[in-house]
Amino acid sequence: MKKLFVIPIEQNFIETFTDRFLSDEGIDLSRTAVVFPGKRAFLYLNRLLAGKRNGPFFPPAEMTITEFITRITRRHFPDHVQIRKLDAVRMIHEIVKDIRPGLAGRTGPAAGFREFYPWAVKLLEFIDLMDREDIPESRLKNIKANAEIGYDVPEAVNLLLSRIIPIRREFHERLSSAKLLTNGLIYQLAGQYLEKTLFDEFDIVCFAGLFALTG
Repeated sequence: MKKLFVIPIEQNFIETFTDRFLSDEGIDLSRTAVVFPGKRAFLYLNRLLAGKRNGPFFPPAEMTITEFITRITRRHFPDHVQIRKLDAVRMIHEIVKDIRPGLAGRTGPAAGFREFYPWAVKLLEFIDLMDREDIPESRLKNIKANAEIGYDVPEAVNLLLSRIIPIRREFHERLSSAKLLTNGLIYQLAGQYLEKTLFDEFDIVCFAGLFALTG
């Protein structure tokens, strides 16, 4: 059975998708899942289904990409919770102080959490992106080496970048011991456990509305 369909840009996406995959009265919508990039499309989908179905019906399960990925990770780590951003930033600050206690200046932890906060946020965002894209430590070695030579940024920033590998590693260890997850780790773990995850509650799972896909 063909599993990949391209809907031309000039066609009404929701109408074409609904007519092709969900209009058949023989489809049990209660055992069907639809995954869209965002939530807005579901408003139009349910309106179309209500007009095409004769009588009441159970709508398909509706998930965004993020919700679908989170669903996978939650199945394998049910006792883990997502850490709040401020708590994650504070954890980054503590890690940097432990790894580089002599780091000083307005961009260093010696200046206090408030002064270091913007840099801790940047570090958190960088680590989160690396986790989300599942970038291994080996790929970070070039950043570390270049930082040791010296980027055209404040010296404190070069010191932070030169230690990005142990900072990331310690961050992961502390999160794991506290059973906490970041958004990036949720994506990374979903990729690792995808093939081990069964969705027995659904007969059909449709991923729709995806465009501009990249590697």
